[in-house]
Amino acid sequence: MAAALAHSGAVNTLGRTPDGQRLVSGGADGTIHVWEANTGQGLQSMTAHQGAVNTLVVTADGQTIISGGTDRNIKVWDIHSGELVRQLQGHESFVNALALSPDGRFLFSASADGTIRHWQIDTGELLHTLEGHTSYVNDVVFSRDGQTLRSSSADQTVRIWDGKTGVAQQVLTGFGMPVDHLVLASPQQIVTASRTTPAIKIWRQNP
Repeated sequence: MAAALAHSGAVNTLGRTPDGQRLVSGGADGTIHVWEANTGQGLQSMTAHQGAVNTLVVTADGQTIISGGTDRNIKVWDIHSGELVRQLQGHESFVNALALSPDGRFLFSASADGTIRHWQIDTGELLHTLEGHTSYVNDVVFSRDGQTLRSSSADQTVRIWDGKTGVAQQVLTGFGMPVDHLVLASPQQIVTASRTTPAIKIWRQNP
């Protein structure tokens, strides 16, 4: 890696542009760095959050980084200039995860305040607040078609929401532990992991 760029603490989250040309890292030191993927050369650095950067995503056009941190804020950055484009505020605790809609127009943010928030990216407008989890929301993922959203929580549930309206559709239970990480392997199959166990579990959701 280029000596000019380096995180001074743990690296919490990674992303990449869709063309694979750039990597993006977010750290416990509150910074975001952009790297040339093939050479490791540092391209851009942003002092992003007053606290750790917990999560970040790169938009489908590769032009924008969106980050969330322990300072409760969500920030939208120009990947080339490093300039702050927009700030989204409203969460009352750490922002743990972000998910972009497949069409790139909307963002969902998961927080330790127990809520998920639905934002319009180009205006920063808060469209909906999704409530139902009774503890930290740790992860949030879209279905490939963008029709549904799944969230996982320390309350030991996975919830399914309408991807456009944010209306709750289903609560999946039986995990028996906090669900920290979530991957949608297929429309009816989810993969979960918890910090409390070394196991990765695969679940089949009934239609």
